[in-house]
Amino acid sequence: MENGFYGFPTPGRDYNSPFQLVSTLPTPTPALRGQLFLLQAQIAAATGYQDAVYATAGLTNYWKLDEVAGTTLTDSKGTRNGTYSGIYTLGQMGATPDVGNRAVLFGGGNGSVTNGSADWVGGAMSLEFWYYSTSSSNTSVCGLRNNTTADFYCDILNSTQLECRFRNSSGTAFTLNPSPGAFSTWHHGVMVYDGSTTLSAYIDGALAAQTTSAGGTISSTTSAMTFAKDVQAPNFAGRLDEVAAYNVALSPTTILSHYTIGTAASTPDRFYSVIQKVDGTYQWVQIPTV
Repeated sequence: MENGFYGFPTPGRDYNSPFQLVSTLPTPTPALRGQLFLLQAQIAAATGYQDAVYATAGLTNYWKLDEVAGTTLTDSKGTRNGTYSGIYTLGQMGATPDVGNRAVLFGGGNGSVTNGSADWVGGAMSLEFWYYSTSSSNTSVCGLRNNTTADFYCDILNSTQLECRFRNSSGTAFTLNPSPGAFSTWHHGVMVYDGSTTLSAYIDGALAAQTTSAGGTISSTTSAMTFAKDVQAPNFAGRLDEVAAYNVALSPTTILSHYTIGTAASTPDRFYSVIQKVDGTYQWVQIPTV
């Protein structure tokens, strides 16, 4: 096909050929030959994970980690932007099938992000994130941690355990140690505290650990949220993506839904054009992409 219809990149949809975005394909006619059409439904499906996060009640902060340049990590929901420092690589392959989704690779040396604290005060809270760890050693993933009056974070403790900790403003800590899952592959993690008694950790859509003996709240979150580094654990080695903070306790149904959407197989854009058949009639055909 002419005009570079084949092999155009999916991320960002930087197509070299003009096309028309339509909700349904019109009747094929000779006048439409040589034109390229893209169905609106395909575009809508291509941002399913991020759309699901934005639509979730209680979302206060959403760091997509999709930057491709600069040192600023953008909070696309709230106002808690962060700053990249040390050794890191932007624009890496992301965890979810959303078109254009990117992640950040941290080298395990001194790469990290520090940003304003999440908007968590005085009640229920949830932390959602995707992680791809290349090291089974003790490293920080993400969260809030000051080791005294405000902890809500997840670290990789060792090859068989995560450390998911909530510490209330009275200084009492509650810790869960679920399995981190296989290394060098993406995992979906969620920490949930109901603001009263129950602290839960979900890995890949399923409940992995829980205690009903937690208590108290965090009355102030002046400490910074950090990604790939906290006040104690060494720096994370691997990729992080799609970190979201909520001031509600996410339900098991919502968590499973996010995981399912985030692991759905990506679908290439479906472009169509009109051809003339041997019998002289016209029909739509899908243009293959790579």
